[in-house]
Amino acid sequence: MRRLLHLLLLLTVMTAPFARGNGAPASRMGITAGMGVSYLTQRDLVDMINGGYMPGKRVDEFNSAVDFFGSVFLPLSADWALRFEYAYVLNSYNISAPLGPGDFSAMLHMPSVLLEYILVEEGVYNLSGGVGGGYHIGKLDVKYGTLRDSYTATGPGMVMMLSGNTALGENLFVHLSVNARWEFLGELLNGSNQSPGRAAGGGPATLGSFGVGARLGASYFF
Repeated sequence: MRRLLHLLLLLTVMTAPFARGNGAPASRMGITAGMGVSYLTQRDLVDMINGGYMPGKRVDEFNSAVDFFGSVFLPLSADWALRFEYAYVLNSYNISAPLGPGDFSAMLHMPSVLLEYILVEEGVYNLSGGVGGGYHIGKLDVKYGTLRDSYTATGPGMVMMLSGNTALGENLFVHLSVNARWEFLGELLNGSNQSPGRAAGGGPATLGSFGVGARLGASYFF
């Protein structure tokens, strides 16, 4: 995880000397879609499972999750752009416990707006880095013994991203990116305002998380 963050920072520093000049080609509006893998920790959720549901084997704090995304890239000037993104992350924990198998599936809906600085724009490839955030929604589906219930949590989230595209043709590009995310989602509650359990220290279980990820997709520039 630290290596990925260091790579993101290193790439930003290395490409800064090649930032766009007045003679560089203009950026174009584009759309991007794809999928990726995130490596994340949802500490309150993991503490709740390990402390309240008695798994035969403790759940690890860090877990891999699948990430689906789509975004619209809108240039503001020669150096700056906005990215409007929707990301959906699915993370699941499966346990074996005295009451039988358990499944805890956490889904994050993450619409975000990012302000990006265009580091490189050479027509056949480009690179940009940015930060942003949005108001996000999380859902937890719990299946354990005879229990079947769903819980939701909401709150702000923040993302830092480094994105690159390389041309397959005049308009179609391969998209590669890395990101780091902080989710500050609040307490998990069901329709009856009940919590699925308690986090470490007796506090309410939330769906807060931190994760890093890598993505592969396709971009189309107009």
